[in-house]
Amino acid sequence: MIESHRSESMPAWRTGTSVRRVLVPSPTSEAAMMKPIFISILMLLAACGLDNKQPTKPAAVDQEPLESALIVGSAESPDPVLARVMALEQSGVVKDVVVQESFPVQIRLRAPRRVIDELNRMPRTGQLR
Repeated sequence: MIESHRSESMPAWRTGTSVRRVLVPSPTSEAAMMKPIFISILMLLAACGLDNKQPTKPAAVDQEPLESALIVGSAESPDPVLARVMALEQSGVVKDVVVQESFPVQIRLRAPRRVIDELNRMPRTGQLR
């Protein structure tokens, strides 16, 4: 009985039994730490590249000098002059648009001379005299 007690307390290498060790990667290993970082970088690159469209600008507009102007809107609702200015601003032809609260609306902007002339030629109702 004493011998059986000794064999239980002795290390496995002394008793002659074999001990099998299985290598399990630790969560702090370099590969385990790099996997989430790599996945995060891939997701970020994919998200940034989804919509890489740049607004196109007409080539003629880039060459024309911009002039400041005050454009008087129309008394119509919705105002066609204001709608046209907003469309031109969206396309990048008109810059620095400031809409003043008045009736009819007054619009300060910077644009090429041909665009200013086009806006001034638009028909209006209830125009200032």
